Amino acid sequence: MLRVIFSGLRAHRARLARTGIAVVLGVAFVAGTYVFTDTLQRMFDGIVDQSTQGVDVYVRSSADFVNLGMSNDRQPVNETVVDRVRGIDGVAMADGYVQGMASLLDRNGNLIQTGGGPMLGMSWRPSRMSAVTLERGHVPRGPTEVALDSSTSSRFGFDVGDSIRIVTGGPVQTFRVVGIARFGRNQNLGGATMALFDLRTAQELYHRTGEVDGIEAVASLGVTPAQLAARIRPVLPPGVEAVTSATVANEGRDVFGYYLGFFGTALLVFALIALFVGAFLIFNTFTIIVAQQTREYGLLRSLGASPRQVTASVIAEAGLVGVVASAVGVGVGLLVARGLQALLLAFGMNLPANGLVFKPRTAIVAMALGIVITMVAALLPARKAARIPPIAALRQVAAHSRSIRARGIIGGIVFAVGALLIGLGLFAGMGNGLAWVGGGALLVFAGYGIASATIARPLAGLLSRPLPRLFGAPGQLARENSVRNPRRSATTAAALMIGVGLITFVSVFSASIKASASRGLDDTLRADYVVTGASGFGGVTPFSPLVAGRLAPQPEFAEVSPLRVGEWRLGDSPRFLAAVDPETISAVVNLGMRTGSVDGLSDGGVLVRDVTAEQLGVGVGDTVAMRFARTGTQRVPVVGTFHNGDAPPALQSDYLISIRSFEQWFSTDQQQDSSVFVVGARGYTPAQVQAELDGVVREFPTARVMDQAQLKAEQARQIDQLMGLMTALLALAVVIGLVGIANTLSLSILERTRELGLLRAVGMTRRQTRSMIRCEAAVIAVLGAVLGIAIGVAFGWAVVTAMRDSGITVFAVPIVRLLLFAAVAGLAGVVAAMPPARRAAKLDVLKAVATE
Repeated sequence: MLRVIFSGLRAHRARLARTGIAVVLGVAFVAGTYVFTDTLQRMFDGIVDQSTQGVDVYVRSSADFVNLGMSNDRQPVNETVVDRVRGIDGVAMADGYVQGMASLLDRNGNLIQTGGGPMLGMSWRPSRMSAVTLERGHVPRGPTEVALDSSTSSRFGFDVGDSIRIVTGGPVQTFRVVGIARFGRNQNLGGATMALFDLRTAQELYHRTGEVDGIEAVASLGVTPAQLAARIRPVLPPGVEAVTSATVANEGRDVFGYYLGFFGTALLVFALIALFVGAFLIFNTFTIIVAQQTREYGLLRSLGASPRQVTASVIAEAGLVGVVASAVGVGVGLLVARGLQALLLAFGMNLPANGLVFKPRTAIVAMALGIVITMVAALLPARKAARIPPIAALRQVAAHSRSIRARGIIGGIVFAVGALLIGLGLFAGMGNGLAWVGGGALLVFAGYGIASATIARPLAGLLSRPLPRLFGAPGQLARENSVRNPRRSATTAAALMIGVGLITFVSVFSASIKASASRGLDDTLRADYVVTGASGFGGVTPFSPLVAGRLAPQPEFAEVSPLRVGEWRLGDSPRFLAAVDPETISAVVNLGMRTGSVDGLSDGGVLVRDVTAEQLGVGVGDTVAMRFARTGTQRVPVVGTFHNGDAPPALQSDYLISIRSFEQWFSTDQQQDSSVFVVGARGYTPAQVQAELDGVVREFPTARVMDQAQLKAEQARQIDQLMGLMTALLALAVVIGLVGIANTLSLSILERTRELGLLRAVGMTRRQTRSMIRCEAAVIAVLGAVLGIAIGVAFGWAVVTAMRDSGITVFAVPIVRLLLFAAVAGLAGVVAAMPPARRAAKLDVLKAVATE
């Protein structure tokens, strides 16, 4: 049987190679995801390790937890503690440091965007205690001098002697570049910008007069970091701690790992989708191969091969294809990792190019997935081959297969189970609802693929009806061929259906979010203008509260209401809140109060969104245990519930507190505004209000002004950016579906060799032959697109309905875009059919007619 298997592989190497393409692509995505995330992890771990090199102990204020937002969640330390630490036996060196945010402006006055990386400002540390080394120039000295990181210097054309404008929390200031620095072995910190000042200048810029953010200490020879930390602790004031550099490094790794975990999981989901689509292609290919080799399997049976041996031979053949294709896919995964980096860069996330990290786990997991999926997909065709009787060796006998009706029943059952799981995940409040929805979606697609043969014939007939009028006899033959074998057409279309279905869902969901956000602004936003921070892939940059402070006294503005956002913990679960001014928030936004009053925020209370309050089982008069990094757990009374489902994005938080409470519970560095809502005063024209607003905000380049129309456009842009990234990642599934069409047509040409020869013998030209094959491909592609669009719209409706309480209140279907999907799918099917169409046209007529 081994000889038979290898002989079969040699005889059918071309068709199996085309099948392996789907495995290669899917495995490459999985391997590329692992390589990419492992590379990022190594890069961030390197940044953390280098940032703590040379330091043995950190002295800093205590915090209840490490902020996932990576903002400074600790209070400053009195500068007198530096001298205390220096006086400890075993301290070789100790210095205080100050750090914060520093937004740089390019030569044209535009904010330099980092694509999600931090914009760091910090005091210069001695080289023994820092990974920052000077490349050229000199160390900054004095209030007007700054050193820049070499990456920013080279990218934006700044060098020693140039002037640069920088924002450090207040209005823009001008500095002279006196040095260019390098961080560790890299040019920068993972895409970040870095501005370095002397300590006194940094204290002035970040309002740290007489204070530092922390103290770095180096141990004397023979003293371990743990011993030094133990010696330092007794001299520290209450609320200040001494920890080893290893502790600080681990905290940094945990924060980066938290985000990389979500990121890597999301990419793996897209990779598994590609493999799932590839399984349909593998199944279809082996089904066709088994049908074409009926006499061969019949001969094996007549020579004594048992059904089990025939099944094993087909599965082994699939396994060998899976091994080879998976091995190739792992290699291609290195290119995919680079492609993912380029893709994220195109969507605004700037990541430096580092050497790729390839771990044994990457090859093991990726190859195991590829091999298992290939063998599982070939299982049903293998069982079908085992049912071929020995008599098939003497004459062509069709292998037994289930009727279309049976497939419809089985597929309907699988579809119903999947729909039930989705319903439970969306509407029943099940734990880990996303897993329920994901599992249900897989079953729905699988059930739809199994049952699609029941509707493939009539739907293909309907879609192909114009072909005879458009293309004559080739069109008529293409129509008949597309409905002649509904199983094959349906299975081939199913692979494309999944990709198109998911892209359709993303489009419907995106359109619904944008429509809901637009309606929400119309219904709830009472402000005429919103001042917001500059946005990028990493979110919105906060800006100085001086903006609101300067706007409030101006007579052109009737109401000025700032908003801040912060992170806290409910137990160990990260949560986020918004801080507002209770006296002005109702004038700029309709919160949709359900119970209680906004006024209660002034007494240190919290407003909880109605749905969240119901989940927590709290109401007015109850308390919520809110953990803050600075102050620990606070028992905060619930003073009201609200429904902000239609509120602007800045206010779509489950929890609202007052800005006064925010100032008490959050660190000094976090006292930055995310938005300021402004209402123009009566007696002033919109042009006058806009001019005054622009004049004030112009001094703060990290902030920008938008009216309601601009805010809608910005929301739509951000949604389109995210959904565009998802669509790009799903495009691989569509590519695999198109590969499936080309592969199926190539195999069907082999199956129909004699038929094509007879058509050529009775007068069909090569051009007409190519036209017929391309028309068949177009029908299959449009069939998959129509089925995918239908199921994608249904998924979109289900999710939008389930998220109505979360603010997605409008179900919108982008009809023009979906029609474009169907048209592009048909065109792509024609392109995919070009190689098999050329092969069909080049068949030798006499040999083809003589083929059995």
